[in-house]
Amino acid sequence: MRESRRRYDEASTEIQRADPAAFTTVTALDDAVVCSDGQLRTDEEIVRFNQSLNEDEIDAGRAVRVDNRVFLQPQTELDELCAVARRAQTMLGLSLAPASAWTAVAGHPGRFETAHSEFADHIRDPGIKCRERLEQKARVKYMAEFGPGAMYARVHDVSRFSLTYAGMDGLVDGCRRIERAFTVVQRENRFRRPTALGWRDITLLVEVTVDADAGTRHYAELQLSHHSLQEARKRNHVLYRRIRSMLPDICRVPAEQLEDVQLRLLDLLESARALPDGKEQEIRCVCHCKAPCRNGGRGVSSAGYHFQGLCSCYCRCTAFEPNCQGRCLSLIHI
Repeated sequence: MRESRRRYDEASTEIQRADPAAFTTVTALDDAVVCSDGQLRTDEEIVRFNQSLNEDEIDAGRAVRVDNRVFLQPQTELDELCAVARRAQTMLGLSLAPASAWTAVAGHPGRFETAHSEFADHIRDPGIKCRERLEQKARVKYMAEFGPGAMYARVHDVSRFSLTYAGMDGLVDGCRRIERAFTVVQRENRFRRPTALGWRDITLLVEVTVDADAGTRHYAELQLSHHSLQEARKRNHVLYRRIRSMLPDICRVPAEQLEDVQLRLLDLLESARALPDGKEQEIRCVCHCKAPCRNGGRGVSSAGYHFQGLCSCYCRCTAFEPNCQGRCLSLIHI
């Protein structure tokens, strides 16, 4: 895991040396989300806006505080979600580049790419997330918090595209062009705070109008990164396979839970933010505590994880079970 971070850090250092001004611009770009008033704001801007409001105006109903939002797909059923995502993928691809600009990726049926777009130097269309992976991600990552009725709706990357840039100035320009041309509802900047494995990108969540007459919408992800980081990711793939092969021995859980626990831990490593100042992180990947559910459900907490000192065991029938006192069965330093 340290080797993965080292490779990404080296790529990031090379990028910074090549264009320090653009690199600074990108790393200064904060996360943002479309608030309840329809405006894209950072957390700091939300606080500043709310502090500027007059309490008398709020009490009179002439002013309203804003807050950020958790975006859910309008489609909650799996079949409908996949069907709408497939349409959104086609429409978004044609918005990123004309049909004549896309070519099939050799050896990868259903995948396409283009080097002829105003939004990026290279764009890859991997197709929508496969049904098996979608079901697994929804179950493992979102079932506890959103329940069976909304867990599929919480998955944002059913429709997704990867946008790559040869230089950071191009990435800055591409991000600005996308935010002008598309309805961007959320921006996550992992150049500012990389993942635990060291990966860096800017992820934009865009709203796609699939059918204006029917009011059908879908959220899709655009992942913006640098060519050097993509090359480092290819080299790191062997490390990722090594981590995956180690997990069965590290995560000592019942066989029927192993696949879900492995997926959850890998998701944490790939997406969770690293701690600042080079501090060591700990992920206690499994807590098999069988604690009674205190969230109104009839089940028990059957599995969970510790991350950055926070225990989040969960009961499969309800929401997260915070502050579980169960015994952790394994510890991984990353």
